[in-house]
Amino acid sequence: MKRAFILPMLIILLAISNFAGVNFAINNLSVCVSPSEVQTASSNEILHKNKIEFYYANRVFSYNLAENVKKSDNFYLNYEINKYKRFGEEHERKALLKRMLNLGFDSEIALNYLFPNLSALINNIEKNIKIAPKNASLKLDANSEKVFFITPEIIGQKLDKSALYANIIESYLKNLPLKFNLPLIKLMPEVLRADFLKFTNLRADFSTDFSASSADRKHNIKNALVSLNKVEILPGETFSFNRTVGR
Repeated sequence: MKRAFILPMLIILLAISNFAGVNFAINNLSVCVSPSEVQTASSNEILHKNKIEFYYANRVFSYNLAENVKKSDNFYLNYEINKYKRFGEEHERKALLKRMLNLGFDSEIALNYLFPNLSALINNIEKNIKIAPKNASLKLDANSEKVFFITPEIIGQKLDKSALYANIIESYLKNLPLKFNLPLIKLMPEVLRADFLKFTNLRADFSTDFSASSADRKHNIKNALVSLNKVEILPGETFSFNRTVGR
């Protein structure tokens, strides 16, 4: 008898409701009214007001609540938030956001509930602007006057999603414009150009004229230079001419 009484009452409540996104709870039985089922003038105005813009370099990524609300999933989150309207008046939406955060919902989940598909857009932005770091590289050319050629590193970047979600929540609750420059995190490579410069500086040089030397001496010098070319002396290592060139 108790359940037979609940169902007619439930039908009446659904029939007289003028708000989209209202959740009803009767004796632990929960029902969510789809936002596509009921629309009011006030809710339409709210949907079109809720636009979010993200700026990166010369690009603009836009989110429009009105375009995404029809694609939203309706699911029961928690009994305690049933009294708040997901797509009702703005103060109700903000109360719902605060309540969800107080209940321990992740900021991304809470925002995505109020702004359906927002996380999908942000994830797509993240993929578009991510730059992988690249180490500096060193090329040795003993036949060139410059000898060392260093290709500079590339500093990477990724979207700071936590900071972005925090900025959106703060601006939304404070009635600030929902326009954001994307917060970025630098991704540093392991090897920098500066690291190579420390070890490729000219430590010493010496020159001598052997044009008047005999043919045998010139031959010996040429052989010695072939053996000495590209020899690397590590820190703390002792260089031996005899072991390198031979007697």
